[in-house]
Amino acid sequence: MKNIRIIPFLALIVIFCSNCGSLKPFNPKEKIWQTVALPTYFKQEIAMYNAGDHFYIKVNIGGEDFKFIIGTGKRSSSISDRVAAKLKLKTVLKERLENQEQLGEYTEVDSIKIGKVGFHNVLFEILDLKSIKNHYCEDIDGLIGVNVLHGAVWQFDFHTNKIVIANHQDSLSFALYKKTIDFTFAEGNNGISPPIVALSLGENRLCEAIFETAFCGEITLPHKVMKSIIDTSKHYAWYGMREEWNDAIDTNKTLIAPNLRILKNFKVENVLVGASRRRIGLIGLGFMKDYTTTFDWKNKQILLSDYIPNKDLVTFGFYNILQENRVIVYSLIQNSKAEQLGLRIFDHIVKINDQDVSNISLQDFCNMKNPYLQDSIKISVKRNNQIVDFVLPKVDYRDLLK
Repeated sequence: MKNIRIIPFLALIVIFCSNCGSLKPFNPKEKIWQTVALPTYFKQEIAMYNAGDHFYIKVNIGGEDFKFIIGTGKRSSSISDRVAAKLKLKTVLKERLENQEQLGEYTEVDSIKIGKVGFHNVLFEILDLKSIKNHYCEDIDGLIGVNVLHGAVWQFDFHTNKIVIANHQDSLSFALYKKTIDFTFAEGNNGISPPIVALSLGENRLCEAIFETAFCGEITLPHKVMKSIIDTSKHYAWYGMREEWNDAIDTNKTLIAPNLRILKNFKVENVLVGASRRRIGLIGLGFMKDYTTTFDWKNKQILLSDYIPNKDLVTFGFYNILQENRVIVYSLIQNSKAEQLGLRIFDHIVKINDQDVSNISLQDFCNMKNPYLQDSIKISVKRNNQIVDFVLPKVDYRDLLK
């Protein structure tokens, strides 16, 4: 059931982004980039666990396993205030973050283990992560960022839900198909930076973008860049509630750019491209899941191999969220059957496929059967004390393009 409440191109990593809103150097203390020590040689396979449209891994701290997501676009690692309190971790550093009024608090953990690979003297930012469960359907305990990731080569096999951690890419296995993308670092970050690449449309450079595994969407571009190319590509429009959950409605457009390229030489196929308020583009999990994706910070390379399309570009024409135990219509795609039949933003959904969801807990909502396994969905909404029923077909996004 989780899939129908995921909003396209909404960067969930905003929860962790106190220092990744721009690519200016993040500098609480230089010590944050000197926190990882690894064995001379290692190769370890670990499992990825599904969490909504995301995934998490198990990180062992003090002999206990915790659920962490991986953020290749996040410079520093994070740990929830709940886990920090449970482990009695002390604040070792407070620093005012760029463009933030509050002080960021950091704690140092002597040792963590991911599989059998040990990482020592790791600095974590302490954050309140309670709200993230609304997106992941899991209590997430933290995020592993680049200050840990840069010390190893990480190969994500999204077809088998496995990660291989190694000290060098030569010890990894690749299929015959392998494309190497060279990336750069943000200036002044001593090599501890999200991987930055250039996006282009044909021969025209559009913007820089970072690869971010904590973002569930495919590709987003800054609004100004999106506006400059929207008339040259087929697209569809959708509109929905703003993040503040007020009565305002934003209109956005999503496109499939036929000639979008990474570093001009890697053509992107059948990927939905949306707009965001960020000043830099994002290449997310929705794109990477079609490949085995390998990150090598030492050699400044991303390797894409084993291309297998891993997604269906399908929709029922609307997206919903769970807000205070109420399933609310969050956004609608223009000219979709949902819009044509009269579904509205802010509608309260009380039944999904004849199941009562009028007052549903997050856990029950997360446990519902995935509606995308069927060719259509039946929903009932309560509007002005009346029940209105809709039967909506599953359609391919590409059929909505103009």
